[in-house]
Formats: sequence, C-alpha cells, structure tokens
Amino acid sequence: MTGEPPEPALRGEWRVSHADRDAVVERLNNAAAEGRIDLDELDARLDRALTAKTYADLTPLTADLPPEAPPAPRQPLVVKGVSTGRHVPDAGRSRRG
Repeated sequence: MTGEPPEPALRGEWRVSHADRDAVVERLNNAAAEGRIDLDELDARLDRALTAKTYADLTPLTADLPPEAPPAPRQPLVVKGVSTGRHVPDAGRSRRG
C-alpha cells in the first residue's frame, strides 16, 4: 500500500442504481411507443438495461435517441370560492348609507 487514496473512478465505471435502470427502461418504452425502435430492439435493449452494472452499460442503450423534452410548465391551480385570507375592498360601491 502506498498510503495514497485510489484514483476516483470515471463516471462510466460507476455502479448504477435501480432508479437509473428504471429511468432507461422508461425511456426505451417511450421510444418504442413513438416508433423510434421496434419491439425486437426494445426487448434486446430492455434485457441489457435490466442487467446493467455501470453507466457505461446503460449509456449506449439510449445514445441514438433524441433527448427527452422537459415537461411543459403547468399553470397554477386556481380554486374558486376559496379565501386567500386577504381582504379585497369593494371597488365601485359606497358604504355610506
């Protein structure tokens, strides 16, 4: 032992998690649904995704697919008839009697 810390592994050598594999599986299923890959290719890629150990195993499975578009921004939810706790004065009425 030299007493020095080992060299950090490159990202491709890092071990993948279940969530990493699941994300690739979802992306492959979406690609098949869009007609980008056929069912035989989907099956082959899914087998490789589910047995992947490192990022280097996962990366080639989606390298030829276009990046996924980010989800469209949502409009804020507005619930009618619910008080926000703020008082809004009546703008056109006089309170004189």
